Amino acid sequence: MNDNILANSLFVKAEKPYEHVYFFNLASSHLFEAAEMLRQAHREWQEVQGFVATLETEHQEDFSRMSALADPAAGWPANRLKTLRNSFFHYLRLDRAAADVGKLPVIEGLRGIAQERGRVVIEAESVLTGIRSIFADDVLVNTLAADYEDGELEKLVGALPHYQGSLNRFGQAALGRYLRNLPDGVVEETIRPE
Repeated sequence: MNDNILANSLFVKAEKPYEHVYFFNLASSHLFEAAEMLRQAHREWQEVQGFVATLETEHQEDFSRMSALADPAAGWPANRLKTLRNSFFHYLRLDRAAADVGKLPVIEGLRGIAQERGRVVIEAESVLTGIRSIFADDVLVNTLAADYEDGELEKLVGALPHYQGSLNRFGQAALGRYLRNLPDGVVEETIRPE
């Protein structure tokens, strides 16, 4: 939960376009990974099923909404989140078979940028960070979203907070319930000064 909350906070606070791209992909990846973990745990552990059944209806619904994202038959937005998660930590592949039939995703992404902008943007930053090739982020977005319909990327960005809210509410409720049920003296609460 901590990584998920951090990724979302940084996505919301991002100022530069490439920060938006990176933190959106990171937050989406954490979200889908959590959905897979929750679904598998619920399927395989009777204790998890029992625990979830003890939560308030609202939190059970949050759990169901989250775990449903990882159902292999799930449609949108689960299919898009899964693709983002599976491609985020990997560089775009140079697949020979795809290239041979004219369907290499990175080429499609480059063509998309050429059609949209007709130029390559390189942003100079401080001496320590060097040069950031902004076009590489644009190519990544165009490659990942090559088969998206008009406005679908914006729709996916808009859907993210609803699922993040479900995950956060469920996580807080589950953690609270678990901690409250531990024997006295096991949990030590410390409030750090700001």
